[in-house]
Amino acid sequence: SILLRPEDVTTLPEEFQFRESIEAKKAIQEIVDRGWDPLLYQPIPVIVRNGQYIVAGDGHSRIGAYEQLKAQGAPLPEKLEFRVVSEAEAKKLKYFNIFRREHHPLDEAKAYQELLGDGVDINEIAKDMSHSKGLSYVRKSLNLNALSDEIKSLVYGGQLEVNYAHAIAKGVIDYGFPPPLQSEIFHKWIKKYEMSVNELSNFIRTLGKRIYVIKEEGAAEGNFN
Repeated sequence: SILLRPEDVTTLPEEFQFRESIEAKKAIQEIVDRGWDPLLYQPIPVIVRNGQYIVAGDGHSRIGAYEQLKAQGAPLPEKLEFRVVSEAEAKKLKYFNIFRREHHPLDEAKAYQELLGDGVDINEIAKDMSHSKGLSYVRKSLNLNALSDEIKSLVYGGQLEVNYAHAIAKGVIDYGFPPPLQSEIFHKWIKKYEMSVNELSNFIRTLGKRIYVIKEEGAAEGNFN
């Protein structure tokens, strides 16, 4: 372990922590409310890249809480204890936080996608999860990555429940629903007509099959209003 001032480390880039997630911000507030405890929050994992110390895992939350407590005048040590880890271990620590506590569904989906990109097998991801949601849960979660930016924004903003987002994602994965159609589904069929999740799922299957038939027949466009 090494002792460093918090200002001597950085929480960028984000590849080693989910620093902007809703849960990361909640974790900061939890530490602020509880108060700084060196036994709980130190040592903080960091990697060394080009002579720079980069925080990993949930270290961003700890540093963020430290800075808030310091601004409030709380008695804090000038230097904190840090633990240097490899980049491979740092990424594992990042994903460990997904398995350890509940995260926003879109952040969780993003984490699984990054794990796949790092060459981790989907069965291994499901096996490593601390809860018993399993492979089907991971596959369903991954589907959320296919949603348009607008739909993701609605989910993050709390305007669209995640169960509806899963239904729309099914349409994207199975039938290739483009962003404009995803938008129409939200504004017209969910918001205006107040479809239930089951009604929407049935509607998406019917609509998807209709699109497939039209494509098979060589039609350029279809009007589904």
